[in-house]
Amino acid sequence: MAQIQIIDGEHHSLKRSAWISIATSDSALVAPPPRMGRNPANGKPMQLRLPPDERAVEINGEIIGRFCWYSYTYPGPEWDDDLGVVCISFSPDHERSVFELAKKYASEMGADLVWD
Repeated sequence: MAQIQIIDGEHHSLKRSAWISIATSDSALVAPPPRMGRNPANGKPMQLRLPPDERAVEINGEIIGRFCWYSYTYPGPEWDDDLGVVCISFSPDHERSVFELAKKYASEMGADLVWD
């Protein structure tokens, strides 16, 4: 696991809009496969619509990595609710490929790439 972040003092300050700009324009990223959920109104299975901030890296039909937005909420009206980090997961065999993309995206957003 890894994440792309900007920490300003004690708070995260990476903007979701910066990530969405990359997530929706970079051809290396695709929409992940849909997820199934349960309709709360009738209990029947339903396909969930995924947000544009969740993207996948696919090679030869195989998902090798994912980039997902995670929001942070801070108290007070001065905080933008559009702040958070991009969480990154990857297949062990494709760590280097996903790392190179993550490094590129972090650089484009002026952010840090933190690798666990």
